[in-house]
Amino acid sequence: MDKLNNGFDFNSLNFLYFLVFFICLASLSFGFYLEWFDRLEPCPLCIIQRLSLTLGGLWSLLGGVIFFIIIRFNNKKFILNILNILNLIFSGLSGLLFLLGAIAAGRQIYIQHLPLSAQGLSACAPGWDYLWKALSFNDFLAAIFQGDGVCASIGPRFLSLSLSEWSGLLFLVLIFLVLWILCRPLFSECAVKNIKKI
Repeated sequence: MDKLNNGFDFNSLNFLYFLVFFICLASLSFGFYLEWFDRLEPCPLCIIQRLSLTLGGLWSLLGGVIFFIIIRFNNKKFILNILNILNLIFSGLSGLLFLLGAIAAGRQIYIQHLPLSAQGLSACAPGWDYLWKALSFNDFLAAIFQGDGVCASIGPRFLSLSLSEWSGLLFLVLIFLVLWILCRPLFSECAVKNIKKI
């Protein structure tokens, strides 16, 4: 029995968590294809976006698997509260990771649309290894989000949008999906209460 007493179908949560994971997996696969076969090197902001997709996707996969296991071995005494708490944890952390990716994509879009005279970026910044070893964590993040000349280059376009703009749209879609996952129990409980009043 997949529907619990409040009328909320947790199998739809499984589907949404796995959907988020597969969107992340497809996006990462495309990014690695561009890197390995088209020789398009990722900039530091691209790497932040990849990390956000990787961690958010894996976290969503873990959420989907845990929801699947709990639903299969349904113990109704504690399951509803546990599932709501787990849903808050998994969707909340995924949303924060995707928000970090959206911020990195937004910063890259901003850098790419600055006039060349106003950019003031170094053509070649030190690598991640050097920055990580030489700087404190706050300075490391500041240096990464400062960007460099590689971040300012636009690269290939698809339907007149750059890769960073597509990445920004992707993160907005993922944030919307995660918010939908987060709010579904609230919507379902409100709908059940309204039905009972009729």
